[in-house]
Amino acid sequence: MLKAETTSVQNIQQEINETLELAWRLRSSEPARAVELAQKAYERSINPDTFSPPYQRGMAVGFLLLGLHHIGLGDYDEALSCLFSALPPFEDLGEMKYIGETLDAVALVYSRLGAYPEALHYYEQKLNLVKILGDKKSEAALLNHIGVVEILRQDGNKALESLRHALAIFETLEDLQGQAQVLGAMCNAHCELKDYERARVTGERSAAFYRQIHSHKGEAEALNNLGEVSLALGEYDQARCYFEESLKMAREAGLQYEAAHVVYQIGNVYAGKKEPAKALRQYQAGLVMAEEIGGEQLCAEFHRKISEIFKLQREYEKALHHHERFHQLKAKIFDEATAGRLRNLEIAFQAEAARQELQEYRARTTALNDEIAERKQVEENLREANKLLQIQITEREQLISDLDSFAHMVAHDLKNPLQIVIFGSQMLMDMLAPSLDEELAAILQNILQMGQKMRAIIDELLILASVRQQEITLQPLDMAALVRDVKARLAPLIEENGAVFIMPEHWPSALGHAPWVEEVWTNYLSNAIKYGGKPPRVGLGATPLGNGYIRFWVSDNGTGIKSEAKQKLFQPFKRFSPTQATGHGLGLSIVKRIVEKLGGEVAVESAENEQGCVFSFTLTDATPFVNPPQTAPTPGAPIPAKPD
Repeated sequence: MLKAETTSVQNIQQEINETLELAWRLRSSEPARAVELAQKAYERSINPDTFSPPYQRGMAVGFLLLGLHHIGLGDYDEALSCLFSALPPFEDLGEMKYIGETLDAVALVYSRLGAYPEALHYYEQKLNLVKILGDKKSEAALLNHIGVVEILRQDGNKALESLRHALAIFETLEDLQGQAQVLGAMCNAHCELKDYERARVTGERSAAFYRQIHSHKGEAEALNNLGEVSLALGEYDQARCYFEESLKMAREAGLQYEAAHVVYQIGNVYAGKKEPAKALRQYQAGLVMAEEIGGEQLCAEFHRKISEIFKLQREYEKALHHHERFHQLKAKIFDEATAGRLRNLEIAFQAEAARQELQEYRARTTALNDEIAERKQVEENLREANKLLQIQITEREQLISDLDSFAHMVAHDLKNPLQIVIFGSQMLMDMLAPSLDEELAAILQNILQMGQKMRAIIDELLILASVRQQEITLQPLDMAALVRDVKARLAPLIEENGAVFIMPEHWPSALGHAPWVEEVWTNYLSNAIKYGGKPPRVGLGATPLGNGYIRFWVSDNGTGIKSEAKQKLFQPFKRFSPTQATGHGLGLSIVKRIVEKLGGEVAVESAENEQGCVFSFTLTDATPFVNPPQTAPTPGAPIPAKPD
C-alpha cells in the first residue's frame, strides 16, 4: 500500500510537470490556454489530500506563469504578488532557469512602473546568475536592458558602459539582431550626452545591420534616430532624407504611431529651414494621423507647433484655437500621468512590503526548524533586525526620491497655465496695439512682465531641485567654449549695459558637468553686469591652487558688498543689492548647490572701501596647468588687459 501511494504521488508530480511544460510553451501563442493549465497545475500542487506540504515546484512554476499573464494584462500589483511568491521556492529548489525568468519578469514590471533603481537591482541579480551559467547571449541581452533603463534615468555614461559590453558579446556571437538593437540604444545614449557625431556613427551601423537582416521595423527606427541626429546638428536636408525613408518603411510595416512621429519630425525640419508653409502642411497631416490612432501626446505636440506657425503668420484666431487644444490635451495627459504615477508608486510599495513579509516569514520558519542554540538565535534576531532596519531606510530614501520627482513634475507643469497667460497677454498687445490707451497698455504690459517673472522663478526652482536629484559623471570641460556660450546667452543684457569683458587667452582644464557649470558662469556674469559700474567692466580668470583644484573668478567694478551681507549671500531668496535687484534671489543658491555637488566651493571677496567684488568657485584640476597662472584681482583695483 505504501509503495502504491508513493507511485501515485510521483505520477501526479509528473503530470503536473508535464502540464506546466505545455503551459510554458503556449504562454505566447495561446495565453488563455496557458493560464488555464497553470491554474490547474497550481491547484493540484497545493491540494492537501495529495501533497503535504505542497508540491513546491508545481506551485512555483504556476505562480510564475500567472505572474507573466498579469504582466501582459498590465495588472502589475497581481503580477508582483505572484512573482515574489514564486521566487523563494525556486531558490530553495535551486531551479536556476526559473529563478532567472522570475528575476527578469520582476525587473520588467518595475521598469514599466518607472521604478528604475528597483528594475536595475533585479536585472543585475539575473545578470550575476547568467554569468554563473555561462549564458553569453542572455548576458548581452541583460546588459542591453540595463543600458536602456540607464538612458531612461538620463545617465548616458552609465548606459554606454553596459551597452559597449553587450555589443562586444554580440559581436563575438555574430548575432546581427543583437548588435543592431544595442547600436540603436547606443545612438540614443550618445544623443542624451549631446555627442551627435558618435550618435551618427552608431545609428548608421544599427541601420546597416537591420538592413542586412531585412528588419523593416528596426531599420525604420534606426533611420528615425539618424534623422534626429542630423536635425540636432542643423543638417536639415540630410535629416529630411532620413525621415522620409523612415516614413516609407514605417508605413510598409504598418507602424502607424511611428509614421505619425516621423511626419512630426519632417515638419520640424521645414520649421528649422524657415519654411513655415511646408512645415504647417506636415504638422496638419500628422495631426490627422495622430488623431486616427488616438495618440494624445503626439496630438498635443502637433497643436503646439501649428499654433506657433499661425502666430508667426499673424493668424491669431487659428493660433489661439490650436494653443487652447494643446493645453487641454496637456492638462488631460498630466492628470492621467499623475494618477498613474501615484498608482504605480502604491503598487511598488505594496509589492516591496509583501516581499519583506515573505522574507520575514521564511526567516522565522527557518529559525524554528533549525532549533539553533539560544546564542545563535539571538545573533540571528539581531541580523534580521538590522536587515529590516536597512530595508526601512531604503524604503524611506526611495519615498523621498519619489516625492521629489513628483514635486518636480508638479512644478514643471505649473508652467502650462502660466504660458497661456503670457501667450494671451502678448496676443492682446499685438492685436489691440493701435487702439490701446496708455493705462490699458500698461496693465497688459504688467501682466506680461509678471508672467515672465513667474516663469523665470519656476525655471530657477526646477534647476535647484534637479541639481540635488541628478547624478552625473565628471568630464573635462572646454571652459573657453562654455564662457563663449554664456556670453551669447547674455548678449541682450551685455548690449543693453555696454559691458566690457577682460578674459585670459587660455583656460586651464577642469572637471565638471558642462550644463551646470554654464549656469554658474551665467549667474556670476549676469550679476557682475547688473550690479557693476556704469559701464560694467567684468574680469574673468582662473588660478590653480596647487592642491588639485582650480579657482575660477569673476570681478566687477560695482559698489561691493558689506561684510555682514556675505554670510547670507548664497542662501535662497537673498539679494546682495535689493535696490538694484531684478532677479529672484535664487541664482547664487543655485551656484552654491551646483559647485558643492561638483566637489568645489564658492566664495566672494570685497574691497575694504566696498568698491567692487570678486565671486569665485573651485573645480577639480583635470590636467597640469601649462599657461602662466592668472591671479584674481584685488576688488576695487583697475582691471588691466585688452577688452574682449
